[in-house]
Amino acid sequence: MGSQDKIRAITAETILLATEPEQVFGLFTTPKPHWIDDLEIIFRALARVWHPDRAQDPVTAKNVMQILLEMRGRAERK
Repeated sequence: MGSQDKIRAITAETILLATEPEQVFGLFTTPKPHWIDDLEIIFRALARVWHPDRAQDPVTAKNVMQILLEMRGRAERK
């Protein structure tokens, strides 16, 4: 398993086991308009890695993307 595969595996595990958005995206301490931008930047970077069309394991990628979308929505509501 290459280093990129290891990073993806750790990231997948972290995302799949997350119960709060902060576990995926980290804490946002900037004022509200700016943390929404920060959230979107992080979400898009993770989505590029985990998009089912690009990932080596499309089933895991689909599960990761579902959680990413859910956690982004929960973060926005907070």
